[in-house]
Amino acid sequence: MTSPPAGPAAVLCGLGTVLPPRAVPNAELCAELDTTDEWIRTRTGIRERRIAKAGVSTEDLAAAAAAQALGSSGHSDVDAVVLATTAPDHLMPATAPSVAADWVCQLNGPVSHSVVTESRKGR
Repeated sequence: MTSPPAGPAAVLCGLGTVLPPRAVPNAELCAELDTTDEWIRTRTGIRERRIAKAGVSTEDLAAAAAAQALGSSGHSDVDAVVLATTAPDHLMPATAPSVAADWVCQLNGPVSHSVVTESRKGR
């Protein structure tokens, strides 16, 4: 049996995040939903939501975040694209391979992974 190589197996070199500009606080929803900010916060932990403009997809936001990540990394090549979202554009194909195919893949042909999560808090 051989031992694993010394040193880290993976290194996160860059990170990028993008939020849509429009913030929708709970107060804006309360009148329509006949509830209160406190009720929403205590059950979900949510204080506000972010809403993208019409025509802006998760892939668009992820590509902008990928550009930030590449810029913050100090590197010009990419070995992997990992994208985590609760709002994928579609389940198949996943969003990460689309982002990689759009522009990152041209750099080094990276592996891509999408992680789709669903909040279970308050259920």
